[in-house]
Amino acid sequence: MNRTVAKHVPQSRSKAPNTGLADATRGTRDRSMPPDMGLEDATHGTRTEQGGEALVGLLDEMAIVYERMRSLAQERHEAVRRADAQRLARTIARENEAVQDLAELEKRRIAIVARLAEQLGSAERSQTRVSWIAQRIGGQTGQRLSQRAANLRKIMSELHRENEVVRAALTRLAAHVEGLWRQVLAVLNHARTYGRLGAVEPGPRVVSAVDVSG
Repeated sequence: MNRTVAKHVPQSRSKAPNTGLADATRGTRDRSMPPDMGLEDATHGTRTEQGGEALVGLLDEMAIVYERMRSLAQERHEAVRRADAQRLARTIARENEAVQDLAELEKRRIAIVARLAEQLGSAERSQTRVSWIAQRIGGQTGQRLSQRAANLRKIMSELHRENEVVRAALTRLAAHVEGLWRQVLAVLNHARTYGRLGAVEPGPRVVSAVDVSG
């Protein structure tokens, strides 16, 4: 007699997903990985601060050149006061070099300001004021920018005053030279050496009190 043995097949139990663990894991992952928008904001802030620090350094360089120009303006004044033509020529040559250095720094300043203006949303682009940029950046970088800008304005104002002093000295010197030249012309006119058009004309014999006859 054949016996049929029924095999007991265990039924698979369906396990419900561990939603609590998944939620916890997802929450941890969300907290450890900031969204792209936050990452972009952080990167943007870093670039802006770096640009601000670059502008701080550039303003320091410009202040050094303006200080050099102020010193040269004082030296030029002294050369004019002493009527030292050679010293005046050397000073003017050094001033031209300083102006060229300043022009190169100005090109860099325009580029940095334009880049910061684009990042900060200024429609003025390269014409954006440093004070506006400093307010938008804020923090220590913004404070340093404000300080450097104020210092640069002070040096530029002092340079302007020095140039006004030199200009006044040159005006006085020119008036003095013109007065001397008028005296020379008056003496020459006594011998009618110069005509109405400024050309040399033979004049009458000048009677001199000095006896040069042999």
